[in-house]
Amino acid sequence: WAQTLQVSPAEVMNYARSVLQMDSPRTQTYNQIKTLLTGANYDVNAIDMRCTATANLNQLPRRIRQQVRTLIVDYCNQASDIVRTNGLKVEQFNAITAAYPQDQTLAEQIRTALMQLQQQSQPQP
Repeated sequence: WAQTLQVSPAEVMNYARSVLQMDSPRTQTYNQIKTLLTGANYDVNAIDMRCTATANLNQLPRRIRQQVRTLIVDYCNQASDIVRTNGLKVEQFNAITAAYPQDQTLAEQIRTALMQLQQQSQPQP
């Protein structure tokens, strides 16, 4: 199935733009969650923090569970907004995310788009 996903050059660019824009909020959210978990003597790698996998948060200590859940939900809402602002549906973004590890051509297109966007954002001398 992943091999049959048709992704236009514009969609690749919108995907790459979304990934870059999500990086800072994702890192910030991860660090906030890591601080909470470390303070509770809990390994940050022991929980799945994907937007679609919050059920495993029930294993966290009650005193931090809601804080972690709120941070993840807030980030996921922000990520969804970023994806939509860049002209993709969340389902398209997720399909591309699922497909690119098995599709070398798509992965290369995404890498190229990421490099182009990063070069464009560099200040010119």
